[in-house]
Amino acid sequence: MSAEKTDAVNSTERASSNSTDQQQQQAQQEHLRQHAVEPKKPWWNSVRVAGSATQIVIAAVLAIAIGIAVSYNVDKVPAAASTLVGIPGRLWLRSLRAVGEYLVIISRSSAFGNTTKEEPC
Repeated sequence: MSAEKTDAVNSTERASSNSTDQQQQQAQQEHLRQHAVEPKKPWWNSVRVAGSATQIVIAAVLAIAIGIAVSYNVDKVPAAASTLVGIPGRLWLRSLRAVGEYLVIISRSSAFGNTTKEEPC
C-alpha cells in the first residue's frame, strides 16, 4: 500500500514539475518575443509604407517639377484645365476647415485629461 502511495506522490510531483517547467519555458519565450530586436530596415523601406512622410515629400516634389515643366512649355493654359485641377484642391481645403477645428479641440482636451503625475525613476 505504501509503495502505491509513493508512486502516486512521485507521479504528482513529476506532473507538477513538468507543468512548472512548461510555464517557465512559456514565460521565457514570451519575454524573448516582447524584447526581440528587429533588424534595421534600409532608409528607402519607408517609401513602401502607404501614407509615409517620404511618399508625401516625393509626391510634392514631383508635383512641383511637373508644374514648373508645364508652366515653361505651355503658353496658355485652358480655363477648363485650371477648373478641373482646382476642384480637388477646393474640396481638400473645405474638408480641412470642417475637421481641423474639431481635431484641435479633441487634442487639447485629451492633453488636459492626461495630466497624471508620474513618479521619477
